[in-house]
Amino acid sequence: MDDFAVVEQHIAALSDQLEASLERERLFREDFSRRLSQELRDYIDHRLRHWISSRGCIALPEGAKIFTHTTDGHRILLDPTEPFISFHVMEHGNWEEPVRKVLSNLLRDGEHYIDVGANIGLHVLYASSLVGKSGKIIALEPHPTTAAILRQNLEINGLLDRVHIFQMAASSTHEEIRIFEYFPQHSAMSGFSLAKQRIEQFRGTPIRVEVNTVRIDRITMHEQTAHTVIKIDVEGFEKDVINGAGYLLDNPNTSMIIEFDAALMDMVLGDETAKNLFLYLVDRGFSAFGISEEGLYQVTNLESIIDNDVLFTKPESEHYQRVQPIVRR
Repeated sequence: MDDFAVVEQHIAALSDQLEASLERERLFREDFSRRLSQELRDYIDHRLRHWISSRGCIALPEGAKIFTHTTDGHRILLDPTEPFISFHVMEHGNWEEPVRKVLSNLLRDGEHYIDVGANIGLHVLYASSLVGKSGKIIALEPHPTTAAILRQNLEINGLLDRVHIFQMAASSTHEEIRIFEYFPQHSAMSGFSLAKQRIEQFRGTPIRVEVNTVRIDRITMHEQTAHTVIKIDVEGFEKDVINGAGYLLDNPNTSMIIEFDAALMDMVLGDETAKNLFLYLVDRGFSAFGISEEGLYQVTNLESIIDNDVLFTKPESEHYQRVQPIVRR
């Protein structure tokens, strides 16, 4: 074979390789464009559905509550006299989107969710769609006014038979009567006592009521190995709740989302509370991830917590593996 024929063969081979590369590039671009277009359509449809439904907010005569829908399609009753949660939900269709994103990665059909400080049930409603009919949900909300709205929101969504409501305060003690402070101007702020700085910041007047306490390990004793996510938001008293978790902390399938406001914890329970709680959970084998709008970030010490909400999960658990795709590298 002469040199010219060899060159022609090389050119033909290179031409075939080039055409194959161009075809792969074309397919990649086509697939990328298709997926991007679908994501954009899904996002627009999602926002439009909420916009259309939220335009139909109705003020109901009884208690002047507002009826609307979340972005998930759940019916929701809101108290317009409490503007912080209500107005945010009416505008955005949900509450604490970064926490919702973590829940969506953690929870699977048939698993368990415990909401300590469930408020009016926004995260409970979302979790109900994640764990399905075979899952189990426990919601704890001690204040009678908020607990009543929580019950109504579950009822209008047909979930009363699937969610166990405890109008009690999670604590390290069981069946004890304690004073509980409620902040009508911001219902997300309530606890055994409210920090003076918070009251002055929102110019509110706390209302004090008596509530019963419960240890969460007492209401989940038959679920010792279940995949469980516990969300704890109790305005600085998170350590008291953890002290009542008992065996749940030993279960490798237990993960917790804790509102970790170090300054607030120290205000209501004394200096070093936040530090001691963080070290206690790390010593129990938990890894910590801060929750932000961009995803999760590794937390190695108390000072590296940028946002208040922190996920505690064990490296040997399925939960740990499930959240890896949203961990910022």
